[in-house]
Amino acid sequence: IKFQEENGTKVKFNQYCANMFANYTDRLSSINSLDFSGADTSNVTYMSWMFSDCHNLTSIDVSKFDTKNVTNISGMFSNCHGLTYINADKKSFNTKNLSSWRREAMFSGCINLLNQQYLEKQLGING
Repeated sequence: IKFQEENGTKVKFNQYCANMFANYTDRLSSINSLDFSGADTSNVTYMSWMFSDCHNLTSIDVSKFDTKNVTNISGMFSNCHGLTYINADKKSFNTKNLSSWRREAMFSGCINLLNQQYLEKQLGING
């Protein structure tokens, strides 16, 4: 799924995106990748547990996320067992407003994530 309006404008996400896609295993069982390049996340402050328990998700592109206002990403991808790759960009995925406890368990249970150590180092996130 790619998030983008029909006329090419970005889809504006609201401030509170916590649990937005969480537990969609049954309803989105055929979806295995998400592309947010057409999403405007500049006003989002909460992304905690946003994708938790999306077991069929194998890849996600959050490289265009604007996270300068985000204060909580705890458990953002937790228990995404099928997730193997997250495309994230340090320039847009800004973690400066996060206290250490609001980064915890971001990748907890992501047993197949191939680039977890890279993400933790480059984005300054604790797994």
